[in-house]
Amino acid sequence: MPTLSSKSITYVSMPYMYRTLNQFGELFERTPNIHQLSARLKSDDNDQQFETSVQSITILKLFVVGSSSGIFNILQKMPNLYRLMIKAFNIMIDGYQWQKVIVNYLPKLKVFEFYMNYQLHDCDDMEKAIDDLLKSYHTSYWLVDRQCLPDFSRAFHISPSTCTTRTKPTCPSEADC
Repeated sequence: MPTLSSKSITYVSMPYMYRTLNQFGELFERTPNIHQLSARLKSDDNDQQFETSVQSITILKLFVVGSSSGIFNILQKMPNLYRLMIKAFNIMIDGYQWQKVIVNYLPKLKVFEFYMNYQLHDCDDMEKAIDDLLKSYHTSYWLVDRQCLPDFSRAFHISPSTCTTRTKPTCPSEADC
């Protein structure tokens, strides 16, 4: 993390190490004019509330492991976000959760890409879990309001030892999302 402050830095890429919410807070305090950020976030349910408001961020690309609470926590402080790309690993986030965050906290969001890789632990109920997940992205919010159709064409991989689900909701074109 930076030890000096800079008002001239507008783009930051931290592709190799996972950072915590606290470290993101330090970054935003020391570089208040970041417009684009590409980083890795490691989050868990015990993370403290992210307090720093980040008005300058318009483009965010996050690779996330751990918990969805960290993702939602940080996004609530980015009201000017225009483009969001999230790759989440071992995190299950349904369409209803995303809808709530986008409607309540991201009024300027135009481009949204979300990739999720999640391992189902109860394979006996796998079909219901998959159906519920699919239904959450096939609502009027996604299909009519956002005019997005989730792409599940390569979404599911099932092996004897694990049940893994990968999803990628997308829009017909990035400009429409």
